[in-house]
Amino acid sequence: MVLSEGADPAEMWLLKDVETLSDGDAWILARLWKETREKPIEIGTKELCDALKTATQIICLDITSLKTPGKELYIDDGELIERHLI
Repeated sequence: MVLSEGADPAEMWLLKDVETLSDGDAWILARLWKETREKPIEIGTKELCDALKTATQIICLDITSLKTPGKELYIDDGELIERHLI
């Protein structure tokens, strides 16, 4: 995964959007999706990567580093759209 290889596990991110598909119990992804419907949330690299491991496909993911605003990752409709400094 691009994120786990290109970011420190303790790095904090602003998660603006996440939408995934999964086969099994993905309650954490459901929680993240629901929370981001209301407002962006702060999340660590490790916590986000652990949650994404339960996904069979990432439909949308929009994150920006809180420490380095130019460091971002954007996936839309399953396609990597933007990847800066990761």
